[in-house]
Amino acid sequence: MEEAQKILKRLLKKKLPPGAQREELEEMKVAATYDNAIWLQLVKKAAGGDLSVAKYIREAVSGPAEAPEEDQLQGMSTEALRRLLNMEHG
Repeated sequence: MEEAQKILKRLLKKKLPPGAQREELEEMKVAATYDNAIWLQLVKKAAGGDLSVAKYIREAVSGPAEAPEEDQLQGMSTEALRRLLNMEHG
């Protein structure tokens, strides 16, 4: 298993072949690696409204989120509460 992890890490650090994803990363002044291309696609999914991906990104960057306080929950709309519940259990 450890060997597979080493191989995967090496593959993710490889440069992308020429194409749209590579150009987009280079325009952003970000290394055009497979790793960064994957993160870019995850960010795009989250920006498109995929809350499970947004939660994953948030946790990857800053660790698990703390549960909101009761007074914060009372001020939230029903739809926002539903989304929060789905993020906690989904």
